Amino acid sequence: MDPPAYETLTVKTLRELCHERRIHGCSYKRKQGLIDALAADDKAKLKQHLKQLEEQKQQLKRQEARDMTVHYQKKKIPSLSAFDYPFEYLDMLDRENTHLPGQPNENIGDFPKNIKKIIWAYEGENDEKPWRLFCKLTNNVYVFYIAWCDYTGFDCRGAMKAYASRKPGLLIKYGMGDDDYSDYLKDTKK
Repeated sequence: MDPPAYETLTVKTLRELCHERRIHGCSYKRKQGLIDALAADDKAKLKQHLKQLEEQKQQLKRQEARDMTVHYQKKKIPSLSAFDYPFEYLDMLDRENTHLPGQPNENIGDFPKNIKKIIWAYEGENDEKPWRLFCKLTNNVYVFYIAWCDYTGFDCRGAMKAYASRKPGLLIKYGMGDDDYSDYLKDTKK
């Protein structure tokens, strides 16, 4: 049972929640106290859920407003050796699930050995900023790769993801997070 809308919480709904949570077999006064506690708890959870939905809506608005034009990095691009550390842990990369929502899954092949052109690269640091790479592969698929780890390294706590598309603008729009997009613009529009 999904939580009801905040405005529609009623004693009947709360009784149903109590029944669902198997709170029965006690005195009416005790039940009423539990119902009141559940109401406060469910209202708080519902408010938090509505706030998260609003944040997601704002995120989508920001993504829709993004410039999908590919800009190449103006300052010196770090060499791929700057990515040696995260590339050591490429076995963590899910090569089968690289698609953006609503887009076909593209083959990234022998990534990173098949990189044809680097569009943007950002050298990361443990527990600071993630490693990010926007590039074109030899099979004309574009990839946005992101990897992060905590101060102990990838072998303890870290993750990486590669989004792939034949349309680089979609990677800019939907593959990059807000921080990624902001850093991308800083490095490419100077």
